[in-house]
Amino acid sequence: MNNLCRSVSKLPAHPAFRIATGKRLFATQTVRRQSTSTESKEKIVIPARIERGPTDILNALSSTVGYDPTAPHYKYHDDPYLMPMSNVGKKTFAMAQEAGRKAARWIRQENAKLFRHQEADPPIPAFAPTMVYTEESQVEETDLRRLIENVEVQDAILVYNLLKKNNIEVGQELKQSLLELVCFFNHEESLEEEYIEERWFRQGVTEKGRQRKTWKDFELAEQLFHEVQEKRPEHYCVLIRGMAKYYQVEKAWALYQETIEKQVLLDTTTFNSLLQIASFLKESYD
Repeated sequence: MNNLCRSVSKLPAHPAFRIATGKRLFATQTVRRQSTSTESKEKIVIPARIERGPTDILNALSSTVGYDPTAPHYKYHDDPYLMPMSNVGKKTFAMAQEAGRKAARWIRQENAKLFRHQEADPPIPAFAPTMVYTEESQVEETDLRRLIENVEVQDAILVYNLLKKNNIEVGQELKQSLLELVCFFNHEESLEEEYIEERWFRQGVTEKGRQRKTWKDFELAEQLFHEVQEKRPEHYCVLIRGMAKYYQVEKAWALYQETIEKQVLLDTTTFNSLLQIASFLKESYD
């Protein structure tokens, strides 16, 4: 009320004007007090939590920005003086950038003693140097299982041979997993998924070149297969698919004939792999 009186006292001297203005100010003060008391009595309701993924905010932001078809690819420098213009230059730039990453990883692996610091918490295994196995390493069955899960083909083969040398029994399921690994990658290290450019370049070279037999005969895959006393359908399926993938046509077809004689049931994927090499049966792939 004191504020109201001060406001009215400062108004012009006309009586009618002062009365009308005072009424408006009084009504305004009353409405404010009523709204304040009403807001204090309202109950605050917290809405239910909405589950969101780690990239939902980024997707929402990206949806507000349109795609520019004239912009360079994100792997190139967004600079007209540094961005390659020809297809050969683009491929060279991308492969050189990927080769630099591979060189950095090689230096880290070869000098593992110098890179023992772990800044990530919790630690990220992919950023740490990998375990080095030698002929003198003391290994267990769990080491072989971990290598198979991490798709480390050469180390898995070495550890399996060490287990066999030390007379350590390996379970049948683990042998089956190892057989699937070596058949799929043909006893060679797989190219990591992050090397997209090299993977694309290899695929292009393979498609352009003539398909030929690259299956490694008499290696661990065939040894594991022959070591199994009671062969199940999955053993035949894995080996036939591996041989068909790397164009060992004669042996794959011979195994298929063996399954017919022994009445072994094969899955659809195995039959599809045989159909892909059916046209090469009469040719020599040596």
